Amino acid sequence: MDTGNSPHSDDPFSTIALIERDHAAQKRPGPLAWWHRIAAPPLPSVDASFHEREAYRRGKYISNTLLAMISVTVILVVLIGGFVNHNLLANLGGTLLILCVAAFFNRRKQIIISGILVVLVQDTSMMTLLLGFPNFPPYLLPIFDLLVIPELFAASLLPAYFVFFDMFLHMIDFICALTFLFHKDAQLTALLAQPAVFVDILAKPMVVQFITAIVAFTWMRSVTHSIERATRATSIAILEKNIAEQTQVEALQKRQLEGEIREIIDVHSQVANGNFEVRVPLRQGNILWPVAGSLNNLIVRLRNSLKDMYRLRQTDEAIVRFFQARNQYPHDLIPWQPTGTSIDVLVQQHNALAQQQNAQTPPQHTPVPPQHTYGQAQSTPARQHTTPTSSQSRLPRFPQRQKLEPH
Repeated sequence: MDTGNSPHSDDPFSTIALIERDHAAQKRPGPLAWWHRIAAPPLPSVDASFHEREAYRRGKYISNTLLAMISVTVILVVLIGGFVNHNLLANLGGTLLILCVAAFFNRRKQIIISGILVVLVQDTSMMTLLLGFPNFPPYLLPIFDLLVIPELFAASLLPAYFVFFDMFLHMIDFICALTFLFHKDAQLTALLAQPAVFVDILAKPMVVQFITAIVAFTWMRSVTHSIERATRATSIAILEKNIAEQTQVEALQKRQLEGEIREIIDVHSQVANGNFEVRVPLRQGNILWPVAGSLNNLIVRLRNSLKDMYRLRQTDEAIVRFFQARNQYPHDLIPWQPTGTSIDVLVQQHNALAQQQNAQTPPQHTPVPPQHTYGQAQSTPARQHTTPTSSQSRLPRFPQRQKLEPH
């Protein structure tokens, strides 16, 4: 079978080769492999579905984000919380704890929960950052622009439509922060008292949030569609590879089946020619193993049946010969050639009985004619000169009586 055009050929630029190379590269340990074993979900298989691959991509991205955020948070705890503003220690400590919880869920494939925790911890950290200051001065207004960072993370770590929920949350926070949420200094209070200035201060972060949400949503939808197309191409390539492998397996099974059929036909021919000692070889993995086993059993039974038939024929012939011999020698020994059947025993019994009867029968004597003892003696008839038989020759001879003279 020509495998040159198969999807799993040796072409280094084939789709399957590229997919397997990418999968091997993902398995190759990198500098962050230790962290991925702690915070990233397990690597999916080559033939994983789109949702599994997308979940792994998001989970790995979340794990990298968590590592960066945890590192930055630790640095801020040491530098900012320890030397600049001790009021930020609670904020930074809570952020670090929630990030560790998000890593725990991310490792266990709870990607949505982990992504929500990452976005919320960023939102909460930035929204409550003003609590570390006694008054809200005007120079801290650009802090609202930093809320686009969690919005971008929401678009990247979560499904694309989550970015709009985060956008509305930020807009509500802007309104609450500029109206009643934080204590403001006199300068900012005077600025917010002017409606035009209030609208200008509020409109700028809202426009930034809205534009960022639209761009992030469109970007992530495009990325998602690209990943879906790549996943479909991967699935098609893997399916082609599986079909090619299945074709090879079927071709191998076909050749094996043809060989086994030829062996069975050869055994049939030899049995038809009278060779009942031949058998179909039974090998491990034989496709026609049940047929071969049944045929071997049939050959054995046929051979035994033919042996029984031959034995019965010999017995019938021996019976005919026995009756013919018994009619010819009813009281004498039967000359017999052994036949290997049960009739041989019957002949032995007959010969033994005939020999016993011949031994018990007495020899036969020829009767002598009576002679008169009274009156004139009569002349003895002349002896007939006859040839004595074998039985007569064995008879004892008695002396003649003398004639009596009257006184």
